[in-house]
Formats: sequence, structure tokens, C-alpha cells
Amino acid sequence: MTEIIRDGDHAQMKLDDDLMTSTVETVKKKIKHALNAGAAQLSLDLGNVNSLDSMGLGLLVATHNSLQKNGHRLQLSNVSDDIAGLLRKLRLDTHFEIA
Repeated sequence: MTEIIRDGDHAQMKLDDDLMTSTVETVKKKIKHALNAGAAQLSLDLGNVNSLDSMGLGLLVATHNSLQKNGHRLQLSNVSDDIAGLLRKLRLDTHFEIA
């Protein structure tokens, strides 16, 4: 289960599984719910995410695009070295705030 912590207009989601095709739809619904509930800023804790595929990357990009429309950026925390390296190679680290 993905944990969501709200603090005003900020939501933090702690993902509990890899961000793969099989999990993307569930995570997408939870992100959409958080944004529809008034969260203007979103942080995703990837501490339990060991891998992601193209669908997972697509979800991150789509989430970033939704937040960017309102002048915000997607923040990623506890990113593994492998995933951070992938994001850098794809130059996505310029779009996401990696903490």
C-alpha cells in the first residue's frame, strides 16, 4: 500500500513497490486523488523503489507536467543511485527535484 501524508497543499507519497507497468495504474490513481484533493506540491519517496520501467518513467513525466501547469515541480526523495543515474542519463533530473 502506498502511504500518503498531507500537510496543507503538500502531499508526500511513500511508494512501497517498484514503479513498473504492473503497479503504475494504482500509483497513478493515488497521485490523481492527491492532486484532486488540493495538493499543489507532490513529493514521491522512492526509498522502496528498486527499479522502474518506461511506464514508470512516463508516470513521473506526466505527473511533472501536471504539476508544472500550476508552477510546481515534482520532488523525488530517497532515490537509489541506479535510478538517479538513469534519470541523469535521460536528462530528467532537470525536470524533477531530486532530494
